[in-house]
Amino acid sequence: LKKNTPQLQKLALRYALIGDPVTLKDELIQTAFDEIFMADPLPRTTSEFQERLDRGRPRIVAEATKLADAVSAALTSHTDLLTALDAVRSPQLQLVASDIRCQMERLVYPGFIAATPGHWLTQLPRFIEAASIRLGKAGRNLKQDSQNNAAVEQLWVQYAARREMLLKLQENREAIDEFRWFLEELRVSFFA
Repeated sequence: LKKNTPQLQKLALRYALIGDPVTLKDELIQTAFDEIFMADPLPRTTSEFQERLDRGRPRIVAEATKLADAVSAALTSHTDLLTALDAVRSPQLQLVASDIRCQMERLVYPGFIAATPGHWLTQLPRFIEAASIRLGKAGRNLKQDSQNNAAVEQLWVQYAARREMLLKLQENREAIDEFRWFLEELRVSFFA
């Protein structure tokens, strides 16, 4: 995979602004592996295991390439959005800019590739683009933006509290983690 994913070098350079580029490659490969081979239900017999291996082997490079393309697009959009946020001078837009920065810190951070399920990793460029659209539109209707932001933030606080509780109880967090990504979908519908 390291040899057959040509954009990894370019991607590593973009990722260097966020985290360790060496881990980026390993995380990308691990995520591709998980998407292809670790989907539920897991194989229970030797024949099921071999069947999954045989079906997945020809698709692994294509999956890694798809994920690398999505991460590359996300990192490019992320850099552009951070530049636009740095250019915000209007005091009225500072709250919007601050919220978008917080959202970006939750989406793109060192280790985000390993922490983000592959099917949501491919959606990151869209989420970042929606935040960019929000920034562009926010000045026209700050009241509506503020109301929508308050609704999303309230749901985020509830999500974070619930996830923390499940973590302490060592219970399954799959459903709450999926809810986290639905909050990003809600942001897209509210703001973009």
